Amino acid sequence: MVRHRYVLNSLSTDSLLYALSSDSAKIISYLRKLQLSNLSIGPVDFLIDKSVVKPQDMQAKIDPLVFELNFAAEGVEAEKERLSRVLFKRELGNIWTPVPASMPFAEIVRTSLAKRKMAFNSYASHNVPGLFILAASLLVSVVFRRSLRSRYNEQLALGGPAGSNRAG
Repeated sequence: MVRHRYVLNSLSTDSLLYALSSDSAKIISYLRKLQLSNLSIGPVDFLIDKSVVKPQDMQAKIDPLVFELNFAAEGVEAEKERLSRVLFKRELGNIWTPVPASMPFAEIVRTSLAKRKMAFNSYASHNVPGLFILAASLLVSVVFRRSLRSRYNEQLALGGPAGSNRAG
């Protein structure tokens, strides 16, 4: 398209187009032909300009995308290389080999207690109503058990447990 535009522009600057005859009728006829050719070249010139600008605009939009894709491809390639380096590296030793470092038993117990305390605190903070109901039920059952035991002891003191004097 750029080449066609160049040819059209070079034709408009050609001096042969402007060489005029001495006859005025020929000059008028020539000017009409020149005007007609100018009118027919105008839309072509506009379309050529448009066809040259459109790909340039498209190229300007595509270039950043190509850059991003190349950058992402480089990142993928770097990650692929990292993974291939680590692929056959062992993370853990065999089960039957001795453990290289171990914690003392007291530290294991302290860590376990700290974990248990954190877990209970988390559970308690998320389940306050349930724990309240559990504590109230426990209190009621303790009071009921004491009351029942005191009645049982009174029955024993009066002559034996109730229902043991059955005839039969």
